Amino acid sequence: MQGKIDNNKALKYITASDGRNTFFSLKSLKTGKHFTYRVNKAEPKEGQSDTFFVSYLNGPDNWYNYQYLGIIVDGKFRTTAKSRAGADAPVAKAIAWTVTKLAEGEDISEDVQVWHEGKCGVCGAKLTHPDSIAAGYGPDHM
Repeated sequence: MQGKIDNNKALKYITASDGRNTFFSLKSLKTGKHFTYRVNKAEPKEGQSDTFFVSYLNGPDNWYNYQYLGIIVDGKFRTTAKSRAGADAPVAKAIAWTVTKLAEGEDISEDVQVWHEGKCGVCGAKLTHPDSIAAGYGPDHM
């Protein structure tokens, strides 16, 4: 986990993907557990809201051991028929709760931290400026 994302910028980071993979981890401040996710924006379809595919890390290889979990649409996460874990799985509950709370503008800082891997969530460039590290994306995407 490279950089903690400011609460008010976390949802923008999670859904920043524009054809590239965005990687982040959620860490529960109550249990200490964390889950790592990969998000990728689906091809846009005319008249439809942006859709983001969510996968979760389920193995030792941080690049290849991701399994499909569900989708984010209009600030809500849901599992689908092809999900590799059910809606009641902790990995699904964590992302669903976080995305919903962030979309509603709630402060989650007492419950969950959102961490990024040190690369821009939009273009994948290495983040070096403190403001960019805090946001999770570079100045061209703020």
